[in-house]
Amino acid sequence: VTSHTDPTGTLGAVVDCLAAHGGDPSAVAACGLLLQHLATGVGAAARRAAAMEAGVLPAVAAVARRWDGDCAAILACRAAVRSLTRDSAALQSAARTQGVPAQWLL
Repeated sequence: VTSHTDPTGTLGAVVDCLAAHGGDPSAVAACGLLLQHLATGVGAAARRAAAMEAGVLPAVAAVARRWDGDCAAILACRAAVRSLTRDSAALQSAARTQGVPAQWLL
């Protein structure tokens, strides 16, 4: 699904990738790094909002339940969640509501 804030459909592709390859640490780490990148820079606020609309947080939360510890995949997803929700109590609350572990927001 494309939108003006995600014209290439990247966010939907990341959600699909996490769903299909959530057990592959390399794929999960790549998705986390991409999300972290998308959440920064010019226009980041709009991309963060688009990420919420695309269902990124529930997809990341599902991955969090599959993995334990501090492997590269989890570290990349934690960094992505922090980038996506930074400076927004509303987004942090949404993340917790959608199953993202609270410690990921620190």
